[in-house]
Amino acid sequence: AQKYVMAPHDYVREPLLEVEAAELNCDSLLRLFEPRRKLLPNRRARRAVPGSDETARKIEVVVQSGVDLPVRAPAGGGAAASRPKSRLFVEVRFQGQTFVTDVKTGANPIWNAILELGMKAPGGDWSQKSIMNLNDEISFGLYDRVARAERDERDSTQVTTRQECRWLGGFSLPFSTLYRNGKLEGSFPLSSMPPVLLGYEKDGESSSQALVPASALRLFITINPLLPPPKEEERERLTQRDAKMQEFAQGWIKATRKNDRYVRAFAPGADGERTFICRFVRPQNPPDDLRGSASQLLRFVSQVPFLDDAAFDGGSLDVWNTSESFLELGAGDQEEHALLLCNYLLGIGKEAYVVLGSGIPEGLTSYVLSIEGIDAVLYNACTGRSWTRETLERCPLTSVGCVFNDKNIWANVGLSAVPKELSWNFADEKHWRTFFGKGGFPPPATLQSTQRATLTYSRTTESFRSEIEREVYDALQRDVEEQRGFRPTDWNRSANAKLKELLKRFEEDAAGIKPLSAGEHDSALERIRATYRMVGLPINMPYTDRSAIIKRVRETNVFMASANKIQFALAVYVHAYPNRVCSVWVYAASLEDLRAGARE
Repeated sequence: AQKYVMAPHDYVREPLLEVEAAELNCDSLLRLFEPRRKLLPNRRARRAVPGSDETARKIEVVVQSGVDLPVRAPAGGGAAASRPKSRLFVEVRFQGQTFVTDVKTGANPIWNAILELGMKAPGGDWSQKSIMNLNDEISFGLYDRVARAERDERDSTQVTTRQECRWLGGFSLPFSTLYRNGKLEGSFPLSSMPPVLLGYEKDGESSSQALVPASALRLFITINPLLPPPKEEERERLTQRDAKMQEFAQGWIKATRKNDRYVRAFAPGADGERTFICRFVRPQNPPDDLRGSASQLLRFVSQVPFLDDAAFDGGSLDVWNTSESFLELGAGDQEEHALLLCNYLLGIGKEAYVVLGSGIPEGLTSYVLSIEGIDAVLYNACTGRSWTRETLERCPLTSVGCVFNDKNIWANVGLSAVPKELSWNFADEKHWRTFFGKGGFPPPATLQSTQRATLTYSRTTESFRSEIEREVYDALQRDVEEQRGFRPTDWNRSANAKLKELLKRFEEDAAGIKPLSAGEHDSALERIRATYRMVGLPINMPYTDRSAIIKRVRETNVFMASANKIQFALAVYVHAYPNRVCSVWVYAASLEDLRAGARE
């Protein structure tokens, strides 16, 4: 009869205590016995908090240090011992707020400054679409604070000390990039650093091969409290084309992705359909007058303006456009720039690939790899910069996830994802896993490309080029005179002409046509600098509108200088490429008469 007596397990539907104990998580207990390092504490994972106006949200920036920053040149070209000390600080701007660090000296200063910038959502709307449409940028600028002493001409005993803030370089980080990644950390290159800084030079220990140092800022940037990560809205229309390949790709990516490396096999095209990424690659013809070298092709592609997908419909779909659509639109993001450059290199007979990975400051990004024998070159098609095996340690690409061309995809399954530590031998199965081939998907007989075999180009007329050049010059001149207000603005027309000649040489140097040496640059300004102390810099950017150029020139503070008998020089040169792609150069300089006792 005992078998009919109800026991607790007959009416209690909970698992036994001993079964629960088998799944006990002891992480919190073990954490108590972990070694504690006060100088290098472990960062705790933060919990994301949905956005609302009730929760104060800030962007936290830790400015750690500077790397290979420019230093002031010795007065009159003298010995290094006579060099005045640079007094450097970093300015951070976001949504109308400005914060600065303390002043530090040297080419590798250490700030360790924590800056907080309040954040507001557009119209109080904290939805993903609204936040991705936030077009504000986090801007970083490196400045040198200069103290100037002036004597009153009427009373020699009166000395006035003024402070100037000279812009040396900087970069801007789209908020959408920070939102996608949650946090960004590492060495951020000063991408807008000009090719020459009048009055400054490289430190004696700089490893840069250019006229200016390879400067960077070590930063940690995050949102506090952390926003929930954006959800990828899979709105691509499913298609029967490559259906089996899509199904295989899901498992292949899971099997090959290590440590959250950027690996993908399909991307949405302009029609919203999932497209195999190898279909975006094929040899394409560059413009006839740019077939000379890879440097000229890189220059042309980099001067097509950058436009993030976040500018379209909240960036919920990362659309990959064809080269034809990219050139017609006249703007695109990393993928479009990289695909066009890769296709151009293939079109002139080079071995080229598109590299997907993570970089600073953009996060997920696309580069181009070119291989000639044992030599490998990485290109950033958006910035126009390249790195060989000897300079890869300075490349902002921090992780390589996969590489692809028009025939296959190779996922990086090796221990390292750092470019300088990689072997680009794709036949090495220990480091690379192919999509087609051994252990992969059966290769199809043909892969029909989404790209047109032949691209057509329109010639940019001289009247269009000269009109932009004139409009930019007039707009800058008016803005400078308005900014200076009651202070007189004396333009040195002779210096303007000299600087414009140099701007044409800067474009030839950037395109790899004819290098510009420091000696040639200094020789061109030798007569002017014999009479005036020049402080200034050339600025280059793709043409989008005049307001972007005016904003960049304002940031330099060159035209805010004040001194006895000070003059200014302003030169503008626009170089036209096909399809109305224009490279705008501006040289801004202040000239202080040495005969009037100009000094620092």
